[in-house]
Amino acid sequence: MMAFYAFVLVALVVLVSVVRSLVIIFSQSTKRAARVRRIAGLWVTRIASVAVLWIAVNYWIGVDLRSKAHDCKKTPSDGGRYIAEV
Repeated sequence: MMAFYAFVLVALVVLVSVVRSLVIIFSQSTKRAARVRRIAGLWVTRIASVAVLWIAVNYWIGVDLRSKAHDCKKTPSDGGRYIAEV
């Protein structure tokens, strides 16, 4: 379910980015190079934001899965020096 919410959030960010980019492109300003740099900067910022958000969501899902691991089995190694927990 969390992956669905993350997907919806990413889709919304992309939609807003496309709309704002089109507004900037078709603005009345005559400085085309400045508009292109501004759009590129906005896209880099947004892509980095989505990447950080994606990493945070994946980390949070992993933490949630690891926090529910209660049926663990301890197995000593051959010499008994180490104990593995699965």
